[in-house]
Amino acid sequence: MNEPSFLVANLDVILKSVCTLLGLLLSFVTLYLSYKRVQNETLKAALEALQAGVAHSEDTYVEWAKRAKQDGKLSKEETAEARQIALNKAMEIAKGPALTFLKSSGSALLNMWIKKIVEKGKNDKPTA
Repeated sequence: MNEPSFLVANLDVILKSVCTLLGLLLSFVTLYLSYKRVQNETLKAALEALQAGVAHSEDTYVEWAKRAKQDGKLSKEETAEARQIALNKAMEIAKGPALTFLKSSGSALLNMWIKKIVEKGKNDKPTA
């Protein structure tokens, strides 16, 4: 009856196993957080390229097209042209993973982001 219990008899094996599992868990969490950081940096770089593309489009096309119109509004065709100019400039600016991300994103997603950037720009402009 004086036999040690199973846990006491195998304590060294149990402790080594627990330490190994904790090490694996810590490695997994570190790897996951690193992956998310890279993913966020890629998305940030892609959005910055799109913002620069929108700014370029507004500087080179949108302002000119609006001045040429009586009502100062762009037609659907002109809006599509401005969006394409912004996208082309973003592709020119983006590098590495950000460029790959933009190229692999669908047109619906890119158009949504461009629209949000344009809307944010309109909301940020001071009113006279």
